Amino acid sequence: YASDIMEYAVITEVGYGELQLDSSSGGSDITLADENMEPVIFENGLGVHARSEIAYNIEGLGFKTFEAVVGIDYSQVVQGNVPSSV
Repeated sequence: YASDIMEYAVITEVGYGELQLDSSSGGSDITLADENMEPVIFENGLGVHARSEIAYNIEGLGFKTFEAVVGIDYSQVVQGNVPSSV
């Protein structure tokens, strides 16, 4: 999980507040909406506010794949959209 390998983070710019490990930017469970707009809780991950950038250098560490789920906190999902890239 990204929250378990912070020592490989080369950029941790958080636009507002602090980077949260294994919790949302507000400190609660990381909860996103699924395709039916139902809440899904993630036990691991990163919580940041908008205008944040987190980058890792994992080259040469033996990883064969990288998978990510990106979204807006479930409690805020009706209040806008956020362009994201992985």
